[in-house]
Parts: sequence; structure tokens; C-alpha cells
Amino acid sequence: MLDVAGHVAEPRGPEYSGEERRITQRHPYDRPIRLVLFAENGSLTRPLNVQGKDLSGSGIGVVGRCMIHPGREGAMRLLRSDGEAVVVGVKAVRCRYVGQMMHETGFRFVPLTAALTPQDFEPDHRD
Repeated sequence: MLDVAGHVAEPRGPEYSGEERRITQRHPYDRPIRLVLFAENGSLTRPLNVQGKDLSGSGIGVVGRCMIHPGREGAMRLLRSDGEAVVVGVKAVRCRYVGQMMHETGFRFVPLTAALTPQDFEPDHRD
């Protein structure tokens, strides 16, 4: 897995002229992910379970049951290839319904705007 915490995206060369808008290479990331979203008042939502799809130096694609509107910010707890958990800030840039009550959401990595602990990603933390 890419080290997303310190990775600088390498853009594709000028010879790339396809319709693809991504400028960084994607890598499979088929792992469960815990996601929290930030409410307008700064509070956190309950942790959501989503499934990783792909990952690049600039963002991540996930699939889950929630429609997450573009512009919504939050944080994810990801596992690095060495097993260490890292928390990264994310912002939804696209979301589309893919059938069977599932949505595919693309997130861009952004600076983390809140201090989060691993407990913030546990399901019973807010009960």
C-alpha cells in the first residue's frame, strides 16, 4: 500500500490524453474502512463502515450504503501495508449509485482538521 500520509502524487506525463481525470495511478485497496464525517457544528457522525476499492497518492475510492454528498469532509482510519493504522482527512468529490443499495464515493485526501483518536472510529464510542 502507498504511504498516503507522506506520499506526494506523481502526475501522469503529458502524453496522457484519455478521459480519465485522475493524475495519479490507482492501486487496489480491498479492505474494510472506518469513516467518520464532520457535521456543520464540528461534531462527528457515528463511524460508518465502507469497503475500500482503490487508492492513489491523492485519494481513495470506497463503496458503501450511504450517499455522501460531494464537499462533505471527514476522516478515515486506514491500514498501511505494515499493519499500522493511520488517520487521514478526506473530502468527498463524487458519489454515484451503483445498485443494490450501494454507492461508490471518491474522496480526495485533505489536511486533517480535527484531532481524532482511534476510539473515534469505534462503533460504541458515541452511545
